[in-house]
Amino acid sequence: MQTWLCWVRHGQTDWNLQGRLQGTEDIPLNAAGREQAGVAGQYLADGFSWDGVVSSPLSRAAETARIIGLKIGFDQVDFLAELSERDYGSASGLTAAERKTRFGGNLAADAESIPALKDRVGDALTTLQERYAGRRLIVVSHGGTINAMLAVLSGGGIGTGKTVLTNTSLSLICYSADEWKILAYNRQPGDGAALMRAKVDGLA
Repeated sequence: MQTWLCWVRHGQTDWNLQGRLQGTEDIPLNAAGREQAGVAGQYLADGFSWDGVVSSPLSRAAETARIIGLKIGFDQVDFLAELSERDYGSASGLTAAERKTRFGGNLAADAESIPALKDRVGDALTTLQERYAGRRLIVVSHGGTINAMLAVLSGGGIGTGKTVLTNTSLSLICYSADEWKILAYNRQPGDGAALMRAKVDGLA
């Protein structure tokens, strides 16, 4: 029995445009972000079969999830707190230049640590597998969180510190034979290669 998760980074916000670090602050989507979510939802609705949508409770992810959900035929979104963005502490809301001035280019000492973030993402993966075993889900989350997931599953080959995820990018993983495998990551909706492996394996 296989479980498929298509992770989607939320749509654009004004803080994205301004280059501000977004953590657990509840920053909403802007107009471009809503449009991006609609494009992603239409792509995911076209020829693919899904069983539901799960999201971070932060509004930029939740709204992205609702827009995608309506496109793929679901008016309900489940929420999982472990999918929230990394807590950047007192560095949240700052641009790179501001962080350099205040913290010497590093994150604040009160930021959630990478090991803690990876543990939280591991807990999320366990919960998703146990709660939705054998299903095909859209999972809407955040750049830091999705990168941590990719780092955990790739042994650090991609993800945290190596991969810059774009808004509404798609990352596809599958649980089979007691392990998660990455099939595609950081692909834009409409990129034919994004879910090609899934099509071959019968997702579509």
